[in-house]
Amino acid sequence: MGSSKIQTALLIPDVHIDSEDERALKLLIKIAKQIKTLKEIIVMGDFGTLNSVSRWGQRPDKYTILSNEIKHINAWLDVFDKEFSSNKYKKKFIEGNHCYRAERYIISKAPELFGMIRIQDLLRLKQRKWEFVPYGPNQRTFVLNSKCIARHEPIGRSASTTARSAGPNVRAVFYAHNHNLDQAVQGHLDGSVTESYCTGFLGDEKHLEFSYAKIKNWQKGFRLVHFNEKKEHFVETIKISKNYEAIAQGRLFKG
Repeated sequence: MGSSKIQTALLIPDVHIDSEDERALKLLIKIAKQIKTLKEIIVMGDFGTLNSVSRWGQRPDKYTILSNEIKHINAWLDVFDKEFSSNKYKKKFIEGNHCYRAERYIISKAPELFGMIRIQDLLRLKQRKWEFVPYGPNQRTFVLNSKCIARHEPIGRSASTTARSAGPNVRAVFYAHNHNLDQAVQGHLDGSVTESYCTGFLGDEKHLEFSYAKIKNWQKGFRLVHFNEKKEHFVETIKISKNYEAIAQGRLFKG
């Protein structure tokens, strides 16, 4: 079967812009540009951090304001729009709990402005032609119109609880949030199988933003999902080493 029958989705895990790992993010772009079968790009949530409107407050030594955070996020979205400008790419922006901070802040501090200041508008997603997937407990979008779904958070706490909870009609669940490359599988009584995959992490784990986590089981990397013409999925895990090397499609890439 020729590559023309294959379609690929790029799943971009938590980036946490303002505390992103720029070198890792540029390596992801470098690899993705070489994937000839790439058809869909999905931001899996927490593309930005939005500490300026966090209910937890900010440390004085890392204080920022919302306009600066939005400017920084938009700058990276501009990069993706430039590098993947063709209409052949479908782009989706899943809202994570960090980007949801903007709406939560309005609800808590300025409910009179509800609906007037929205993260999808601040990031110009409609203008960019990115599909917006709102944050919430039932959040999901179908990856390349398959029986695989993508959402920001796991169902429960882990890959195993996600696989168990998804149900037999779902072939795979891809999520972010946990910052690792965990995966699990669950069999069902009807003979079907559900897989679940966390999609990695592209933030700078040494950044002050992540000082709350004393022991980190985080893994730098991301996932590609390939589909054949029968919509069967094949997951490719791209792990990024400490010296910014990654192997994808059997090729070594250096960041």
